[in-house]
Amino acid sequence: FSEFSALDWGLNLCIKSTCILILAFAISRLLVNGSAKQRYRIWKTAFVSLLLLPFLGFVAPITTIPIQHSQAQFQISTELPIPYEMVLQGNLLKHESQISGPAPVKEKASPYFSTGDLGRYLFLIWIIGSIFFLSIVLSEVYFLVRTINRNKFLLPEQWFSHLRSAKQQMGISSSIDLIVSRYINTPLIFGLFKKSYILMPREALDWDTQQIKIALLHELGHLSQKDLPINFLVQMAKVIYWWNPLIWRALDRVYLECEASVDQLVLESGLSRVDYAQRLNEIARSLYTSTPAFTKVALPVVSGPQLKVRIALILREKGPALNAKSLRAANYFFYLLAPTLFLNPNYTSQSEVANKEANIIRQLANSNDLIKIRAAKALGDLKARAAFFPLVTALTDNNPTLRATSAWALGQIQEEEAISALLPLINDRDDCVKEWALLSLGEYGSSHSFYSILATQRHLNPEVRKATLWSLYQIGCLPSFHHISQHLKDKDEEVRLLAQKLLVEFPRIRLRNWLLQPRTKEQNQWIYEHLSGIKSLGTTDLFVACLTSNAEEQDNLHHIIQETSSVEVLDLAYEMIDNWRD
Repeated sequence: FSEFSALDWGLNLCIKSTCILILAFAISRLLVNGSAKQRYRIWKTAFVSLLLLPFLGFVAPITTIPIQHSQAQFQISTELPIPYEMVLQGNLLKHESQISGPAPVKEKASPYFSTGDLGRYLFLIWIIGSIFFLSIVLSEVYFLVRTINRNKFLLPEQWFSHLRSAKQQMGISSSIDLIVSRYINTPLIFGLFKKSYILMPREALDWDTQQIKIALLHELGHLSQKDLPINFLVQMAKVIYWWNPLIWRALDRVYLECEASVDQLVLESGLSRVDYAQRLNEIARSLYTSTPAFTKVALPVVSGPQLKVRIALILREKGPALNAKSLRAANYFFYLLAPTLFLNPNYTSQSEVANKEANIIRQLANSNDLIKIRAAKALGDLKARAAFFPLVTALTDNNPTLRATSAWALGQIQEEEAISALLPLINDRDDCVKEWALLSLGEYGSSHSFYSILATQRHLNPEVRKATLWSLYQIGCLPSFHHISQHLKDKDEEVRLLAQKLLVEFPRIRLRNWLLQPRTKEQNQWIYEHLSGIKSLGTTDLFVACLTSNAEEQDNLHHIIQETSSVEVLDLAYEMIDNWRD
């Protein structure tokens, strides 16, 4: 819990576990006229899903910032939206002079780095409750293990004969010990690893043959259905979700459906409903004269609170059952919908986001430069528009790394007013600041910043020139295409390669829309000069390919541009491009 909020994790777990349980209740209700096995299968899936949730169903809702207090470097690792493989270099913003000064006072961790007091307290309560219920489960296991190893009664041979017959009837070949003890009050089955035990109460010595057979068949039915490992998972779900009121209702239902499913299995062996119900009732009457020894880690034949419901289910006349298609649809609905709860939508409230942003914004006023840089990066990651004015203020800081990071963050939050604040940074004394100011201006793609961006295209630093080219590319106008073409002969190989890729991937729709805007005669003359520059640089083919992918249209436009040596070429080109758009 060092990198995400325990409160968010708990809320995530609460919402999703509740959704799974409500879904299981709803589908189980829909299958009320179906078989107990189908309803039990739904509940088994629900409890397995609950156990997976804490491990697979959460994602830390925190934006982490890759910067260490021990470093005087900061790396911005944004992925620029450029469709080419070569990643722009120069992302490492270096501050050569080690930041000196007294060690910063350790402040209280902000909410996006700590769990928060409420989250810690609730987590502690959950842990204490889980330990309590786990201790109950372990004590019941201990009670059963002791029961198995003490006060065993000598059983007549016919009991073992009944056991062999019941095992054969249920198709079970594994080794099972049969034990009678005065410390239990109902027949039950309990398993330790590969070994299983059927425990019978002392009163069972007075039962008739039919009662003994029914008790053995029922317990072996649990073994046949592999209910012992499922019951273990159910107990672990209780340990984890004890705080959810629905889990206690769900426990009652899964126990009931488990027993009803075994009842159905026993009835399929040939017993009549009336006889089976009568025998269960007789067993219950003979047992509850003794002191109960309650346990949930084993599976009993009869359980007082649910016996009446079970007998009613055994004797119930079947209502109108769902057809097979409807039953399959209900099952598939649950199996397909339950896993979607492992997805993690961002359900953080607006107030939580605002509080998080406010705490980060306050860190911009910290005296430690690295904390301020870190805060600026976090605000950019969050696209926090509330941080606009603090970030603009940070653009005037003496630390070039903070200025560059703040410039990057302003490019992420997409506030048009940031353009006027970023333009002066093009003339900053630090090249890294210039680079990130240009990249952020490119994020806006505004033609109003065209001439300011163009002023840096001959900068001595190739990283600044590459940022300039990308910003021009983002504006997507014909003059941008012309000036990027000029860098095909740049002295730096990486700049030449970038220029080539940008021309190939130049934004078609943006360029077409720009060309079709109404213009004055003087503006057309200016555009024609740029088009002539493209012709002289030999990039007419790239320009035409940028406007259309149709070979015939490319040939026609190329012919017009090459053969017409006056501003009239624009009217012809505009008309042709307008027809393409139609």
